Amino acid sequence: MSVSLMQVLAELTIASSVAIFVVALLRRPMRRIAGAQVAYGLWLLVPASTLVLALPAPSGSSETAIQTLPDSILSTFAAPALSGQMTGAADYTAMGLFLWAAGSASMLALMLYRQRAFSRSLGHLASAHDGTFRSASVSGPVLIGIWRPRIVLPTHFEALYDRQACALILAHEHVHRRRGDILVNTIAETALCLFWFNPVMYWAIARLRLDQELACDATVLAESGSGRRCYADALLKTQLAAESTWRLPIGCHWQSSHPLKERIAMLKRPAPGFARKLSGAVLTTALIISGSYAAWAAQPEPARAVPLKGEGQRIAFSADHMSTSASGEIDYSGNVVVKPTDADDLEMTWSADSANRSDDESTVLEGNVRFSFAAHVLTTDRATLFRDGTIKMDSARLSQTSPQKN
Repeated sequence: MSVSLMQVLAELTIASSVAIFVVALLRRPMRRIAGAQVAYGLWLLVPASTLVLALPAPSGSSETAIQTLPDSILSTFAAPALSGQMTGAADYTAMGLFLWAAGSASMLALMLYRQRAFSRSLGHLASAHDGTFRSASVSGPVLIGIWRPRIVLPTHFEALYDRQACALILAHEHVHRRRGDILVNTIAETALCLFWFNPVMYWAIARLRLDQELACDATVLAESGSGRRCYADALLKTQLAAESTWRLPIGCHWQSSHPLKERIAMLKRPAPGFARKLSGAVLTTALIISGSYAAWAAQPEPARAVPLKGEGQRIAFSADHMSTSASGEIDYSGNVVVKPTDADDLEMTWSADSANRSDDESTVLEGNVRFSFAAHVLTTDRATLFRDGTIKMDSARLSQTSPQKN
């Protein structure tokens, strides 16, 4: 189970990192060509390319990867115990999974702590006639709340800005709420908790939040039809205090410093026309579909239950994933089952570091386990051997022994 989980985690990390790299290359050109809204949509490639890994992997010809046994399965399985390398690998895998789980739990706890601390720092929220809430602890507009997003404004909001600026700022927050940007940020922060070890994820979330703001700015200006200068002035005025900003992992606020410069620079560019936006949307959709398909097709081929023919006896292998090396060795991972299909009473012996008899009369083999039959050797670090000859493992390697000279 640990090997299978580690493999799934590795596949998700690779798929998400490749998708982030593609978005990183295209987000700026797409913003110039088709606008900030279309560029923001590029980020859908990241969850799409990872979610498709939950679909069944493409099945090829598993029969060609698994060799036919030329001889009968030996009635006695005997071989010396291995040197201990597989046990060491299993220990490292378990240690790696423990560190990953501990890091994910720590990141989740930190995120919840920061979110709760920020919510408490707002103090009493007074409801206003326009449906917003007022707080004396904020210096700029904030959208908080996953299930019921609320717009929180400074207590003297109307005194800080003129009438047009107030309308644009409120429109900005309403766009965030209408598009469900808080849910997007929640999913992004959850992904960061799962992939905390991947430095690419930290860069991606920062750029996602920036593209989110740029897309929101573009939507507000497109709906209002004017007010670019006034909007830029509001951006310059509205900067959350640094202490408040770092404590808000989930929410939408008007970021400051370098992203603010990019937002103002974008306001100087003319908005793209309908044709360019449509072309960009079509290209983005095609990229997401093709990228997701590529991630799905790149999955390791699943190992189906394929009978291995011998003289008078047959066995079948099945596993979640399989791969074949250049030397002809076959690696199985995830729910590996080796089952004799034609032998009613197959007597076997085995070589392992230790064995424990369980309540259901199956034998749990631990340490270095080695099964030998005909010209093949099956090695694993832990296996369960049942009375009917079925062997279950998390992972195993099937190799062919050198032919013996007569």
